[in-house]
Amino acid sequence: MTAIRDAGITILEAARATAGAAGVEAEIVLLETMERCVSDILVEKARELGCDPIVIGRHGQRGLVALLFLGSVAGRVARLPNASVLLVGKH
Repeated sequence: MTAIRDAGITILEAARATAGAAGVEAEIVLLETMERCVSDILVEKARELGCDPIVIGRHGQRGLVALLFLGSVAGRVARLPNASVLLVGKH
């Protein structure tokens, strides 16, 4: 678990550095769970921090496939009530 946590922090720090290079100030937050649904935790933390919209990546499918098979976390977040959600595809 420590190695996974450390890898997550490394990825988040790299993302923050990329945002900073583009002139965007970013705060990183690492959330962990073993028992709860990831989408529920994401939305809960977003509400706690006052984030609106929630921006989340999705898989690269397009058209009907994207609608039918939206990633489980992205799809669940997008379907939760009272949350503005921006789904971002791979570029």
